[in-house]
Amino acid sequence: MAGGPEHRLYQLVVGGGQPFALDSETLPAFCHDGKTTAGSLMLTSPQATYLEQTLRGLGCRVEIRCEDGKAPEGNYLYKECEECPWAYPEHEVSPCGWRVWEQAVRESLLRTSPAHRQALKTCPGEE
Repeated sequence: MAGGPEHRLYQLVVGGGQPFALDSETLPAFCHDGKTTAGSLMLTSPQATYLEQTLRGLGCRVEIRCEDGKAPEGNYLYKECEECPWAYPEHEVSPCGWRVWEQAVRESLLRTSPAHRQALKTCPGEE
């Protein structure tokens, strides 16, 4: 597309880390309370990727999805997600079953599935 990358609506959920306020010439302003912050921003894909990397560098957990439900560079936040038994790419907000399935389902899988237990232990998105 002429004129540079297209701006799209991204949903952002940030958890943990230190409170901060971002205000730069290259990104929209964004504030985080150090707990959980959610919002929507108009970004290009390179901006979304840069923002995600910046927030992770500040010690935050980050979920960022374009309006089409995809992470800035694919369907999952991490390459490990593609092979994960918790993967749930059909979900509108998060392709991670650990984050979106009911607690009873998660607890059952943790009790009965060694693959689910191991995947959660090695998940790059969980602390």
